[in-house]
Formats: sequence, structure tokens, C-alpha cells
Amino acid sequence: MTTHAADAMPAQAIMAPPEGVEPGAEVYHQKLGMWVFLLSEIMFFTALIGAYLILRFSAVEWMAPGEELNVPVTATNTFILICSSVTMVKAYAAIADGNQRALRWWLVATVLIGATFVGIQ
Repeated sequence: MTTHAADAMPAQAIMAPPEGVEPGAEVYHQKLGMWVFLLSEIMFFTALIGAYLILRFSAVEWMAPGEELNVPVTATNTFILICSSVTMVKAYAAIADGNQRALRWWLVATVLIGATFVGIQ
């Protein structure tokens, strides 16, 4: 029978932060990281929308207001993207279950479906 080092340590030693780290600092770093991520996403989409507006208003010729987009291809691509998301969730569930074989299968399916999405684009 094997013993783990955690079995011999008191609970306070396991839960205590590493030396030199203030209590609660990890939570602060995680929150800071999330805020930096959210702000970077805001900047990214602001740049995308700004670029669209600049191109749209500087273009001499644009699509006529009555022209329809290719809805069937767009709907198909949306469905493919949703399927790719579902396979990714299944891969995540396989990780939680510790099932490496299912994880690999779902990840391969995700990559193939994602490649199909990009190919249609």
C-alpha cells in the first residue's frame, strides 16, 4: 500500500498559499487575467467594427440594399460550426471522465468539422 505526502500533512499546510504569496493573491491574479482578456476582446471587436465602418463608408460601390446573401450556405456553415462546438464539449467531458480514447476521437472530429467549416468559408 502506498502513502501519499498529502496524507501526512495537516489540512492547514495544504490550503496555505506558498511562502511569499499573500492570501487571496491567486484570486486577484485570476480576476485580473479575466479582466485583461475581456478588455482585449473589446479592443479586438472595436477594431473589427471600426475597420468595417471605414471600408463601408469609403467604398464607392457597395451591395445594393435589395440584394440577398447566400442564406443556405450561411445556414449550413452555422450548423457545421455548432456541430464543432458540440464535439468540443464532448471532448471536454471525456477529459473529465478520464477517457483518453474518447478524448482523441472527439478532438479529431472537432478538427475535421472545423476544417470543413474553413473550407466552405
